Amino acid sequence: MERGGFLQGIKEFLYGFLLHGMVLGVYGQKAQLEDIFILFVLGETIGVPVFPGFYSMRLIPYYTARFSHWKKKTVKPKDLLDYLHD
Repeated sequence: MERGGFLQGIKEFLYGFLLHGMVLGVYGQKAQLEDIFILFVLGETIGVPVFPGFYSMRLIPYYTARFSHWKKKTVKPKDLLDYLHD
């Protein structure tokens, strides 16, 4: 067995044991904040007038690629099993 392989295994174990939960939490919080920001920028397309048109028009080119995924995720109806997962 290689020494580099053993050290890499220890490194991956410690990452999973100590940091993986925190990293997942940070990614989840980032996704929630991004959803809120997209709501402010593109909310008028689903009927939520929250941001002045001038600013949203300047930011639209940066978020149009993510809009279809965000709209499906936001407008998707949820059932009981979706709430049990959280």
